Amino acid sequence: MEGSEEADELSGGAGDDVLRGLGGNDILIGGAGDDILEGGTGDDYLEDVEGNDQLRGGDGNDFLQGCLMTGIAGSTGLLDGGAGNDVLRGYNGYDYAGGAGDDLIAITLSSTKAINTVASGGNGADRFELDVAGPILGRLSMSGGGGIDTYVISGTAALLAGSQLHIADFAAGPGGDIIDLSWFLPYNDAANPFASGLLRLVATGSDTLVQLRSGTSYVPVVQLAGVQPSQLGASNFTGGFDPAGSTTGLDLSGTGAGDILVGGQMNDRLVGNGGDDILNGMGGNDRLEGGDGNDSLEGGEGNDILLGGDGDDMLFDTSTEGNNELYGGAGNDVLEARSTGNNLLDGGAGNDRLLGYNTGDFPSTGKYTLRGGEGNDYLAAYRGATLEGGAGDDTLVSLDGAGWLDGGDGNDLLVANDDAGDTLNGGAGVDQVRFAQASTDYTVTRTATGYAVVNNDMPGSGAHLLTGIERLQFSDISVALDLDGAAGQTFRIYRAAFDRAPDEAGMGFWLSQMDGDTSLVDIAGGFAASREFVQLYGNAPSNTELVTRMYKNILHRDPEPAGYAFWLDILDQGKANVPTVLASISESAENNAAVAALIANGIPFIPYGG
Repeated sequence: MEGSEEADELSGGAGDDVLRGLGGNDILIGGAGDDILEGGTGDDYLEDVEGNDQLRGGDGNDFLQGCLMTGIAGSTGLLDGGAGNDVLRGYNGYDYAGGAGDDLIAITLSSTKAINTVASGGNGADRFELDVAGPILGRLSMSGGGGIDTYVISGTAALLAGSQLHIADFAAGPGGDIIDLSWFLPYNDAANPFASGLLRLVATGSDTLVQLRSGTSYVPVVQLAGVQPSQLGASNFTGGFDPAGSTTGLDLSGTGAGDILVGGQMNDRLVGNGGDDILNGMGGNDRLEGGDGNDSLEGGEGNDILLGGDGDDMLFDTSTEGNNELYGGAGNDVLEARSTGNNLLDGGAGNDRLLGYNTGDFPSTGKYTLRGGEGNDYLAAYRGATLEGGAGDDTLVSLDGAGWLDGGDGNDLLVANDDAGDTLNGGAGVDQVRFAQASTDYTVTRTATGYAVVNNDMPGSGAHLLTGIERLQFSDISVALDLDGAAGQTFRIYRAAFDRAPDEAGMGFWLSQMDGDTSLVDIAGGFAASREFVQLYGNAPSNTELVTRMYKNILHRDPEPAGYAFWLDILDQGKANVPTVLASISESAENNAAVAALIANGIPFIPYGG
């Protein structure tokens, strides 16, 4: 049965069928009987349902799925991927041929009779995954072919007794093939299993036998043909374990170009130097240094130190355990951590993004400390984190717990959470705190050191304690707290010019002008030229009328003789203009005292442009 040049689906029957997909991405299902399935060109899926089938993928990235074959006296099936990056998956009743390309050959090992099979990867970086699910009575001979091949062995250690796993062309030494026995090793253990005796190498003739301790004895894992134990090094074992038993981790340095450096399970040092490098520490307590360039660093398990260096770097330590330190250095960096331990993230110079994640179901007593450094940084973390913005216009977000937030220099935005009371210090600059709900859901109270803000819906969560904060953002409106600064001056000049409190939109507009370095006298000049001012003070009033009405409208009293004479002389002699006098009386101690109670808990406004 043949398909076409399109994507076909062909299924066999109870007999011995031949199915050819030809071109296109085909699906071929063998059915019962001894079938031959040929995918042809394209990315094909071939499946052996029953019988002694031969599956040939042909060109393309094919997926070949074998069936369970147990109790068979010899090899009676074939999975042949052909050219392309193929996946071959089945049991040890097949022969396997990956062909050219980076292939995955996954074999479940279980047999009741001696079954001798062959698995060949062909040229390319191939990966053999062997799952020991039952007794291994026959010999499986593997050859990776050209390229760096990886042999992953997992399953039940006791079932390896009598194992006849064999690699015919294992390339030993640096740049050679790799054996991955992580399944049999203690989780997140930085110890060398060769030093502890969990693994050992035994010379047998011209070959090497890799053995695993199971109980009080050793079982064979895999035999390496033509390889002596002395030829094998740390680079041949996932985890970087030195067969000589050294407990010193890897010390790898890059070339100055863009390098990929991977550590092992022990305490490694990886240095990228120049170029855009990728560094992965894996297990152990590692030190990773990116150096120059835009580098990517991943700490892995253990207590790691990551230093990005110059460039726009990405530093990650996303394992769930360990006390980690991440330093971005110069450049616009991204730093992320999520372990249950204590984590320090320091962005350094540049506009950085620092994130401390929660760990879901993993219990945690550890804390996050995030430091933005110089630049306009974004910091966000869980678990009652300590967030320090440093210099620049920073955004600090407390995601849960009682956080401690310090904006430092610059105009910062601090975002509180209502799970618990945060401590928020704005530092220098015009700083704001954002809350999630409407202003009516909170009570704002002035304290000896600043302000306390309580969510009325969650009074038990505690008060947010604010110092050095100039503005509050709620979902419906904003509140200005800089009563001795721009906000207080804006409020007072409103009352001085118009004998009323400012409307919220107007307050927002003129406050934005004050924040933008417009002087109080300039704003007073704008007010003095307005229609409302003219209606209140009259059209072209005399200096006598102006001084009298300023006293009435601003201080709400008649002028005292000395004050009246002073301001009248100022205007008559041209020593100051009307806006200057208006601003001066507005900022007088008497007017400050008069409005203090009105604005003690802040001044509401609608931000201009928002």
